Order: sequence, then structure tokens, then C-alpha cells
Amino acid sequence: MKKILITGGSGFIGEHLIEIAKKKYKVTATYFENIIQTNNAECIRFDLSQNRDIKSFLNSIQPDIIIHTAAISKPGICDKNKKLAKLVNIDSTESIALWAKENGTRFIFTSSDLIFDGKKGEYVESDLPTPTSFYAETKMVAEQKIVALNFDFVIVRVAWTYGFGITRDDSFFEVMASEIKNNGPVNLFYDQFRSPILVNNLAEAILELAENDFAGLINISSGQRMSRWDFGLLTCEMLGLPINNLKKKSMFDFPGATSRPQDISLGNDLARKVLKTKFLNCSEGLQKLKKTMN
Repeated sequence: MKKILITGGSGFIGEHLIEIAKKKYKVTATYFENIIQTNNAECIRFDLSQNRDIKSFLNSIQPDIIIHTAAISKPGICDKNKKLAKLVNIDSTESIALWAKENGTRFIFTSSDLIFDGKKGEYVESDLPTPTSFYAETKMVAEQKIVALNFDFVIVRVAWTYGFGITRDDSFFEVMASEIKNNGPVNLFYDQFRSPILVNNLAEAILELAENDFAGLINISSGQRMSRWDFGLLTCEMLGLPINNLKKKSMFDFPGATSRPQDISLGNDLARKVLKTKFLNCSEGLQKLKKTMN
């Protein structure tokens, strides 16, 4: 049985990767603050800011595959502590990728749609990053460090991801759904666009890449450009939630929101060509999600 290491195993995406991967692999997963609650996987607390420990840690595990999802992902935290964000998001990524190259290990790194400035939309793999935040800049630089190592890496640019967490419930989608269900006002922008992908669907695609011969950069998204407002309406329709308190707003009505990219929708034509995973549009994804609800 092959050994797979999933960093960031307590994260929204990491949890779902573990649940699917442990059906096929011997899974080791890392966490830092939030303990991973799962069976049939070895879960280890590891501080990625301690760069000097990474090589010995990987030597002790000897994974055949590494899926590196761990990062400081909240832009506000990255802005406040740039030194730590650089250590975790850039330096540790380079060290893990270097170890993978030297040991012939399959290496998959999760980047983000936020590396684009949102002025174009429907981005493809050949589009150059234009980060507008320090978090996005760390993802861009991490990508560059990996590319410079010149080996068979995979960089996955991940679209905005929705769904239910396995043990956590603090994703944007879950907070939005909870507020709608409890009749709280929910502001949704009609002029901010993403390509939402169901977290289960994303995890399936990433794990297919673990066994695929593809190397390089690839977008993983639904391929469907959708505003937050339209996605909120569709969520209510598909999950049977009330729409009374949805508030249709412009991102330009909120000064803080204007620092976020306006249209970072991602095309997924390449992914559809190289992977067998069926990419669900938002209606299909929400319908699948509904089947998991009580």
C-alpha cells in the first residue's frame, strides 16, 4: 500500500482528502492548531515554520505521494505577520518540494484563484499571476520556487470551494447557509465572480492527480462563472432554504471588499482533458450536497 502525506489535514480541503485517501493509501496527515479527528490515519502535529525540521520529518515518513495543502490562508493574518506567512507559505513549500524531487516523490501543491487580480476573469493556466494581497503573493512565489526546481510537480490552482466540513463548520459556505437558515441578513455581491467547486469533487480530482502522469500547472474548478449572489440564490433553491433575508449588494458598497479581486473565475478545460473525474456544475454539486444533509 502506498504511503501518502497530506499536510494541512485539519483544514476544510484536507479533511476531505483524508477521508477519501484512507480507502486506498496508508495516510499520514499533519496539523498545527486543530487536532484531526479521524480513524485509520496517522495524524501528527507539525510546525511548518520550523524549516530545519522538515527534511528529518519527511525522512521519518518516506511518503510516496505528498499533497501539500497547509498554509496560512487568511489574508488578514498574512498581512499582520508577513515573516511567519513567508516561512509557512513559501519556505516550507520549497523545502517539501525539494525533498520530493530528491526522493522521487509525487508532489502536489494547492495554490489559489486569489493569485489573480480579477480584472480578466475565466483565467486559464497560461495566465500570469497578478496578486493583490500578501497571501496571494506568497502563493505566487511558492509556485515560482516549485517551478524553478524543474521536476514532475503538480500545482493545483483551486477555485472557491464550498460544502460541509467533516468536523468543522466555519467555511464561508457553511456560515452563509447557517445565517440563511436562521433568518439572519446575508449580504451577497452580484458583481463578484468565482467558479465554485464542491469540496468532495475537488478532493476526488486532487487524488486522481496523485496517480496521474500529469505534471505542471492545472486549474481545478467547476468551470462555471457565477456571482456570489447567484450562488446564494441557487443554494436556497437547491437546499430548500428561505431567500427572504438575502441582500443583493455591490462589492463597491463595502470599502473593505474592494481590496478583493472582482472576477477570479477559473476555466477547467485542461482538467477535463487530463482527468476522468466529472466536474460538477453548481446545480449538480449542490444536489449532491443535499443528499448528505439530514
